[in-house]
Amino acid sequence: MTDYTVTTKHVAAVDVAYARDKAPTMDQLPATLGKLFGAAYNLASAHDAIDGLSIAMYHDTDWTGKDIDVSAAFILTKPIPAPEEDSLAGVCTFPAATMAFAMHEGAYATMSQAYDAVLKWTVANGYKVVGPGREVYVHCGADGNDPANRTEIQFPVEKI
Repeated sequence: MTDYTVTTKHVAAVDVAYARDKAPTMDQLPATLGKLFGAAYNLASAHDAIDGLSIAMYHDTDWTGKDIDVSAAFILTKPIPAPEEDSLAGVCTFPAATMAFAMHEGAYATMSQAYDAVLKWTVANGYKVVGPGREVYVHCGADGNDPANRTEIQFPVEKI
């Protein structure tokens, strides 16, 4: 297991192009995220407003590995209009928050170790999670197994 440095930081509110859906199972999560990232990217790039950073946000409060409620988003460089109602993608603001976070480097398959480290640190240091977890893709390599992948695992927290 990798040793993770966990700490907190303030994350500013960001406007995003996003898409949200449920992945029926963990096996179907990559395909669901691919569809969602594609829709969010198409919306942001159609307005020349994409800054490159992408985020996955997991909305489930009770993790079961089934019917995974997930959003995929791209941070916007400027305001863009909301799409038509029947669009999979939309525009919203991810709120500012104090985040407990750790940087995961390497394959996405081992990212659960970073999640565990952040959540254990949170409890041990007198914080509680107050919102959905985020994966901020700082650097995406050639594929999900690329050792160059850098993903920041974040949870919004408050001191107990």
